[in-house]
Amino acid sequence: MTIGPTVSGKISLARQMARSALAVDLGDFGPEVVAKAKLCLLDFLSCAFEAGHHPWSRQAVAIAQAGGPATIIGTSQLSSPADAAFANAVMGHGLVREDMHAASITHHGVVIWPTLLALSEQTPLHGARLLAAAIIGYETGARIGRALLTSDLARLYRPTGLVAPPG
Repeated sequence: MTIGPTVSGKISLARQMARSALAVDLGDFGPEVVAKAKLCLLDFLSCAFEAGHHPWSRQAVAIAQAGGPATIIGTSQLSSPADAAFANAVMGHGLVREDMHAASITHHGVVIWPTLLALSEQTPLHGARLLAAAIIGYETGARIGRALLTSDLARLYRPTGLVAPPG
């Protein structure tokens, strides 16, 4: 896919962001940031495994269509990336003990990790690129959340659904 100017000749903000994200390498981050990303991945996986036996997790796995390249955590079932990401997100958020970014009042990991893991099974992704993509996702969502959300607004809306998907 080519990321170039629009018909008007101006490059959209979304395209600028995509170009910036594609230019990032894991080496651009400090070791503490990479270690934190790894910890967040382990946290997501442990939450998903622990919540896998709950009724809502079993229900999410049951509605996932069998067949496809993406793994549903803790099962031998392969599904489409979208269905696997959904089921894995339900399990990762199933106990509401996953990572939380306090300043944006958001659980970014339950959106970022299921998406990246499912897509990485469709198109193989080296571990360093996976971690870099996750860091960019967390940072993007966190910046959007810090810019948009207040504690009053967070009482009205679930911030994760508003700011984590753009990340």
